[in-house]
Amino acid sequence: TEQKAYREAISSYEKALEGDRHLFYRLLIYYNLGYLYELSGQYEKGVEYFQKITMFNKKRVLFWTVGQRPNSFWLFSAYFGIGRCQEKLNRFSEAKEMYLRIVDEFPETPFSDKAEALALLLTSKQK
Repeated sequence: TEQKAYREAISSYEKALEGDRHLFYRLLIYYNLGYLYELSGQYEKGVEYFQKITMFNKKRVLFWTVGQRPNSFWLFSAYFGIGRCQEKLNRFSEAKEMYLRIVDEFPETPFSDKAEALALLLTSKQK
């Protein structure tokens, strides 16, 4: 069944996560886990993995910059994922906040237009 395939894929990605430390692969695994949890109806877990993508940040330690912020593709993909999951959980204000974050952080992209439209649709659901 479809749910069984999701469980198997989730198990494989979680095993892969244990071994890999490279940022690109971690982002890919986090995104895929978030999406698989979303598809399987486990929206809270989906939000958890999408949020992991947004937590990568550069830090300044003495004279060195440590860490790395994901590029815009990963960030707006994670924000969209969080928004979709929050919508499914009927948390419309949290979903709207994620979509508006895309509009604020990535105003010159086509994703900004889509996010703004989704936020407007949620405005009517909040009433």
